[in-house]
Amino acid sequence: MSLNELYTVKEVSWLLKTSRVQVRKMIQTGELPAVMVAGSTGFPQKC
Repeated sequence: MSLNELYTVKEVSWLLKTSRVQVRKMIQTGELPAVMVAGSTGFPQKC
């Protein structure tokens, strides 16, 4: 999986029409699956 195949927290917050803080909370609770790549959080584009 390359960085080009991942959404950022900022992109996901825009897609979900919510804040970046809320996206991070959703990651912590397990509501959103996320991966860590090179110290950054990413979301697979193909789910």
